[in-house]
Amino acid sequence: YSPYGRYGGMGSAYSPYGMTGGMMGGYGGMGGYGGMMGGYGGMGAGSPFAEKMWQITQMMEMNNVMLCQLQEHVTTTTNRFVDVFRWVWALKDSVFRRNEPVAVESSFEIGDDKQRALQRVTSRLRVLFGLLGLFILYAWRDARRQRRESRMWEVETAWEIATK
Repeated sequence: YSPYGRYGGMGSAYSPYGMTGGMMGGYGGMGGYGGMMGGYGGMGAGSPFAEKMWQITQMMEMNNVMLCQLQEHVTTTTNRFVDVFRWVWALKDSVFRRNEPVAVESSFEIGDDKQRALQRVTSRLRVLFGLLGLFILYAWRDARRQRRESRMWEVETAWEIATK
């Protein structure tokens, strides 16, 4: 039983014509009509119609994969643009100052609350700088590894040329 029929669907274990549908089935696939396993002969021995159907199916599958990847890239790019736009919009007030003076009110009643808030901010900054340091360390280590692999590839290529 194949829910998608014999036109390159998800596949079927039972068919009088070999395996129909799926990755290796359908008209002209690995099985079914004109397939390499079972069916009416092998690849090339089927009808020209079956060969053309197989080529069209393969082309449509490749187009589908390409369009899915394109959609993913467009979505990612759009989301990144929105993030950058929001960040710039949030910074606009610090760059473009208005003529009106802005009254800053302190939300701290006593100095002890302010001191605790400053300690929290400094501890968060320490953690962020520590993570930034780890990122730089890993990026530097990865760049070194890539350079080393590149040199090894050049040595192996030179060795292969020399041994031929």
